[in-house]
Amino acid sequence: MTLFLVVGLTATATACTDPPPLPGPTAAGPTTDASASAPSSGPASMKPPGKSAVTAALLTPAELGAGYSTNPALAGNNPANGMNTSLLDCAEASSDASAVSAHQVYQGGAVGPFVVETITVTQTAQAAALMDRLRTVKKNCHQFDGEMAGGIKMQVTIDDLTVAKVGDDTVAYRLTATVPGAGAALYAHLVTARAGNLVVLLSLMQMTSPDVTVTEKMVEAAVTKARAELR
Repeated sequence: MTLFLVVGLTATATACTDPPPLPGPTAAGPTTDASASAPSSGPASMKPPGKSAVTAALLTPAELGAGYSTNPALAGNNPANGMNTSLLDCAEASSDASAVSAHQVYQGGAVGPFVVETITVTQTAQAAALMDRLRTVKKNCHQFDGEMAGGIKMQVTIDDLTVAKVGDDTVAYRLTATVPGAGAALYAHLVTARAGNLVVLLSLMQMTSPDVTVTEKMVEAAVTKARAELR
Protein backbone atom coordinates (compact mmCIF):
# COMPACT_ATOMS: atom_id res chain seq x y z
CA MET A 1 0.00 0.00 0.00
CA THR A 2 2.85 2.38 0.73
CA LEU A 3 4.25 2.25 -2.79
CA PHE A 4 0.76 2.53 -4.25
CA LEU A 5 0.22 5.80 -2.40
CA VAL A 6 3.54 7.15 -3.59
CA VAL A 7 2.91 6.42 -7.25
CA GLY A 8 -0.53 7.97 -7.29
CA LEU A 9 -0.08 11.58 -6.21
CA THR A 10 1.48 13.29 -9.21
CA ALA A 11 -1.62 13.21 -11.37
CA THR A 12 -3.76 14.82 -8.67
CA ALA A 13 -1.52 17.79 -8.02
CA THR A 14 -2.83 19.83 -10.94
CA ALA A 15 -6.52 19.41 -10.06
CA CYS A 16 -6.86 22.49 -7.85
CA THR A 17 -8.05 25.01 -10.40
CA ASP A 18 -8.43 25.58 -14.11
CA PRO A 19 -5.64 28.01 -15.07
CA PRO A 20 -4.18 28.44 -18.55
CA PRO A 21 -2.02 25.47 -19.59
CA LEU A 22 1.74 25.73 -19.17
CA PRO A 23 4.53 24.07 -21.19
CA GLY A 24 5.83 21.75 -18.44
CA PRO A 25 8.52 22.82 -15.98
CA THR A 26 10.03 25.31 -18.42
CA ALA A 27 7.22 27.81 -17.78
CA ALA A 28 8.36 30.99 -16.11
CA GLY A 29 6.65 34.17 -14.96
CA PRO A 30 4.00 36.40 -16.42
CA THR A 31 5.00 39.10 -18.84
CA THR A 32 3.65 42.02 -16.80
CA ASP A 33 6.23 44.65 -15.86
CA ALA A 34 7.40 44.20 -12.28
CA SER A 35 10.54 46.34 -12.56
CA ALA A 36 9.30 48.67 -9.88
CA SER A 37 9.42 45.87 -7.31
CA ALA A 38 12.56 44.16 -8.58
CA PRO A 39 15.58 44.46 -6.26
CA SER A 40 18.90 45.48 -7.78
CA SER A 41 20.87 42.29 -7.09
CA GLY A 42 21.07 41.47 -10.81
CA PRO A 43 21.00 43.21 -14.17
CA ALA A 44 17.55 44.29 -15.30
CA SER A 45 18.13 42.96 -18.78
CA MET A 46 20.54 40.30 -20.00
CA LYS A 47 20.69 37.48 -22.48
CA PRO A 48 19.86 34.19 -20.72
CA PRO A 49 22.50 31.45 -20.77
CA GLY A 50 22.03 28.35 -22.88
CA LYS A 51 20.10 25.28 -21.81
CA SER A 52 23.26 23.30 -21.17
CA ALA A 53 24.61 25.95 -18.80
CA VAL A 54 21.35 26.03 -16.82
CA THR A 55 21.30 22.23 -16.64
CA ALA A 56 24.88 22.22 -15.33
CA ALA A 57 23.80 24.56 -12.53
CA LEU A 58 21.37 21.99 -11.08
CA LEU A 59 22.43 20.16 -7.95
CA THR A 60 24.07 16.76 -8.31
CA PRO A 61 22.66 13.97 -6.12
CA ALA A 62 25.75 14.18 -3.89
CA GLU A 63 25.23 17.92 -3.41
CA LEU A 64 21.60 17.32 -2.48
CA GLY A 65 22.46 14.85 0.28
CA ALA A 66 23.49 11.30 1.09
CA GLY A 67 21.43 8.55 -0.52
CA TYR A 68 19.94 10.57 -3.38
CA SER A 69 19.95 9.37 -6.96
CA THR A 70 18.69 10.39 -10.38
CA ASN A 71 18.26 6.73 -11.39
CA PRO A 72 15.82 6.73 -14.35
CA ALA A 73 14.47 3.37 -13.18
CA LEU A 74 12.91 5.15 -10.18
CA ALA A 75 11.50 8.12 -12.07
CA GLY A 76 8.11 6.52 -12.67
CA ASN A 77 7.60 6.11 -8.93
CA ASN A 78 8.49 9.72 -8.12
CA PRO A 79 5.35 11.65 -7.11
CA ALA A 80 7.25 14.94 -6.85
CA ASN A 81 7.84 14.94 -10.62
CA GLY A 82 4.81 17.12 -11.35
CA MET A 83 4.92 19.33 -8.27
CA ASN A 84 6.89 22.26 -9.69
CA THR A 85 4.66 22.50 -12.77
CA SER A 86 1.59 22.17 -10.54
CA LEU A 87 2.75 25.06 -8.37
CA LEU A 88 3.07 27.27 -11.46
CA ASP A 89 -0.39 26.15 -12.60
CA CYS A 90 -1.86 27.25 -9.28
CA ALA A 91 -0.08 30.60 -9.61
CA GLU A 92 -1.76 31.03 -13.02
CA ALA A 93 1.59 32.14 -14.40
CA SER A 94 1.79 32.77 -18.12
CA SER A 95 4.54 31.46 -20.36
CA ASP A 96 7.73 33.49 -20.71
CA ALA A 97 9.22 32.78 -24.14
CA SER A 98 12.54 34.45 -23.24
CA ALA A 99 13.19 32.20 -20.23
CA VAL A 100 15.57 29.25 -20.16
CA SER A 101 14.78 26.46 -17.71
CA ALA A 102 16.10 23.07 -16.64
CA HIS A 103 14.95 20.59 -14.03
CA GLN A 104 16.04 17.39 -12.35
CA VAL A 105 14.20 14.71 -10.40
CA TYR A 106 15.89 13.03 -7.44
CA GLN A 107 14.89 10.44 -4.87
CA GLY A 108 16.37 8.74 -1.88
CA GLY A 109 14.87 5.31 -2.59
CA ALA A 110 11.74 3.66 -3.95
CA VAL A 111 9.55 5.30 -1.29
CA GLY A 112 11.38 8.60 -1.02
CA PRO A 113 12.22 11.24 -0.06
CA PHE A 114 11.47 12.76 -3.47
CA VAL A 115 12.94 16.05 -4.72
CA VAL A 116 12.54 18.12 -7.88
CA GLU A 117 14.66 21.19 -8.64
CA THR A 118 13.81 23.67 -11.41
CA ILE A 119 16.02 26.60 -12.39
CA THR A 120 14.60 29.36 -14.60
CA VAL A 121 16.72 32.21 -15.97
CA THR A 122 14.84 35.19 -17.35
CA GLN A 123 14.79 38.98 -17.08
CA THR A 124 14.87 40.33 -13.51
CA ALA A 125 11.45 41.99 -13.90
CA GLN A 126 9.96 38.74 -15.17
CA ALA A 127 11.45 36.81 -12.27
CA ALA A 128 10.03 39.28 -9.74
CA ALA A 129 6.61 39.10 -11.40
CA LEU A 130 6.64 35.31 -11.12
CA MET A 131 7.29 35.55 -7.38
CA ASP A 132 4.30 37.88 -7.06
CA ARG A 133 2.10 35.35 -8.87
CA LEU A 134 3.36 32.53 -6.65
CA ARG A 135 2.00 34.40 -3.65
CA THR A 136 -1.51 33.71 -5.00
CA VAL A 137 -1.13 29.92 -4.81
CA LYS A 138 -2.79 29.50 -1.41
CA LYS A 139 -5.76 31.61 -2.56
CA ASN A 140 -6.10 29.67 -5.80
CA CYS A 141 -5.46 26.16 -4.50
CA HIS A 142 -5.81 26.08 -0.71
CA GLN A 143 -7.88 22.88 -0.73
CA PHE A 144 -8.91 20.53 -3.49
CA ASP A 145 -10.05 16.97 -4.03
CA GLY A 146 -8.08 14.45 -6.01
CA GLU A 147 -8.14 10.81 -6.95
CA MET A 148 -5.30 8.33 -6.70
CA ALA A 149 -4.63 5.43 -9.01
CA GLY A 150 -7.28 2.81 -8.37
CA GLY A 151 -10.00 5.37 -7.66
CA ILE A 152 -9.05 6.14 -4.06
CA LYS A 153 -10.20 9.65 -3.14
CA MET A 154 -7.83 12.07 -1.48
CA GLN A 155 -7.87 15.59 -0.13
CA VAL A 156 -4.98 18.02 -0.63
CA THR A 157 -4.32 21.15 1.43
CA ILE A 158 -1.75 23.87 0.67
CA ASP A 159 -0.66 26.18 3.50
CA ASP A 160 2.05 28.75 4.05
CA LEU A 161 5.46 27.51 5.16
CA THR A 162 7.90 29.65 7.13
CA VAL A 163 11.49 29.27 5.94
CA ALA A 164 14.62 31.40 6.05
CA LYS A 165 14.82 33.89 3.19
CA VAL A 166 17.22 32.93 0.42
CA GLY A 167 18.34 35.43 -2.21
CA ASP A 168 16.17 38.48 -2.92
CA ASP A 169 12.81 36.82 -2.34
CA THR A 170 11.41 33.51 -1.10
CA VAL A 171 7.90 32.01 -1.30
CA ALA A 172 7.20 28.71 0.46
CA TYR A 173 4.26 26.33 0.92
CA ARG A 174 3.46 23.12 2.74
CA LEU A 175 1.31 20.50 1.01
CA THR A 176 -0.51 17.71 2.86
CA ALA A 177 -2.33 14.92 1.01
CA THR A 178 -4.74 12.79 3.04
CA VAL A 179 -6.93 9.79 2.30
CA PRO A 180 -10.29 10.11 4.12
CA GLY A 181 -10.43 7.58 6.93
CA ALA A 182 -6.76 6.68 6.56
CA GLY A 183 -4.99 9.92 7.52
CA ALA A 184 -2.09 11.74 5.89
CA ALA A 185 -0.37 9.92 3.03
CA LEU A 186 2.22 12.39 1.78
CA TYR A 187 3.72 15.72 2.76
CA ALA A 188 5.65 18.24 0.68
CA HIS A 189 7.54 21.50 1.00
CA LEU A 190 7.50 23.69 -2.12
CA VAL A 191 9.97 26.58 -1.95
CA THR A 192 10.77 29.18 -4.63
CA ALA A 193 13.73 31.56 -4.23
CA ARG A 194 14.73 34.41 -6.52
CA ALA A 195 18.22 35.85 -6.87
CA GLY A 196 18.18 38.65 -9.43
CA ASN A 197 17.10 37.09 -12.72
CA LEU A 198 17.35 33.49 -11.41
CA VAL A 199 14.38 31.59 -9.99
CA VAL A 200 15.01 28.28 -8.21
CA LEU A 201 11.98 26.12 -7.36
CA LEU A 202 12.56 23.10 -5.13
CA SER A 203 9.99 20.52 -4.01
CA LEU A 204 10.67 18.02 -1.22
CA MET A 205 8.07 15.28 -0.71
CA GLN A 206 8.06 12.33 1.68
CA MET A 207 5.88 10.03 3.74
CA THR A 208 6.45 12.01 6.96
CA SER A 209 6.45 15.76 7.43
CA PRO A 210 9.78 17.13 6.14
CA ASP A 211 12.18 18.88 8.51
CA VAL A 212 12.20 22.59 7.64
CA THR A 213 15.93 22.83 8.31
CA VAL A 214 16.57 20.11 5.72
CA THR A 215 14.45 21.97 3.18
CA GLU A 216 16.26 25.22 3.91
CA LYS A 217 19.67 23.61 3.40
CA MET A 218 18.58 22.16 0.06
CA VAL A 219 17.24 25.50 -1.18
CA GLU A 220 20.33 27.36 0.02
CA ALA A 221 22.59 24.87 -1.75
CA ALA A 222 20.55 25.09 -4.96
CA VAL A 223 20.53 28.90 -5.06
CA THR A 224 24.21 29.18 -4.13
CA LYS A 225 25.23 26.86 -6.95
CA ALA A 226 22.90 28.50 -9.48
CA ARG A 227 24.28 31.95 -8.69
CA ALA A 228 27.87 30.75 -8.91
CA GLU A 229 27.32 28.95 -12.23
CA LEU A 230 25.06 31.46 -13.99
CA ARG A 231 26.24 34.91 -12.91
